Amino acid sequence: MPDNLEFCFHSITAQVWHNKCTGQESVAQALQLVHRLTALLEQAQQQGSDFCIAQCGYQLVTCSRAYGMWASGIQGIQKMFSVGGSLEGEGLLPPSKFLGWLQQATQAHTRCQAVLPLQWTEELKQRRQESMGFKAWLQRQQLQGDLWQQAEPQQAQAEAGAAPGKYLLPSGDSNLCSGCGEIHPHLQLCGGCKQARYCR
Repeated sequence: MPDNLEFCFHSITAQVWHNKCTGQESVAQALQLVHRLTALLEQAQQQGSDFCIAQCGYQLVTCSRAYGMWASGIQGIQKMFSVGGSLEGEGLLPPSKFLGWLQQATQAHTRCQAVLPLQWTEELKQRRQESMGFKAWLQRQQLQGDLWQQAEPQQAQAEAGAAPGKYLLPSGDSNLCSGCGEIHPHLQLCGGCKQARYCR
């Protein structure tokens, strides 16, 4: 793995973006993404890179939906065969782990805001906004025994879509994305011109 943390992070997220655009998303890729991001997060912690810690933490939280779908299936199999034990003991990451990453990311983001120019932290602000949509759902999972729940995808996606945001626009008939031209229920208002609307 190259030493440049920023390069590593963007190479990981570029693969995610490519898989989404080409419709090649899979559980195996989601698991690999979590593994690669946790390894990069550990490296960032060792090097003291708050910016990369925040990037990785926020990105890991947005992966919780796909990871939770897979983990709930594994939990179901374990339950059928009465295999007990903690999730981490079985190699599964519990919802509390993702909440911990969100807390680490938020703290690192705060430290970055204190020393970096505003335009450098804009990316972190957007990643934080996206990941905060999963917080309530993850907290509910944690309160229910720190186990993943099966009925999660639509619920997490709805909560992520309902995440409070300064630039999110309400649903309406004129919600055409200025970039792709498609109708989307929630668009973000361009922070620069305050007129263009984008789905991402």
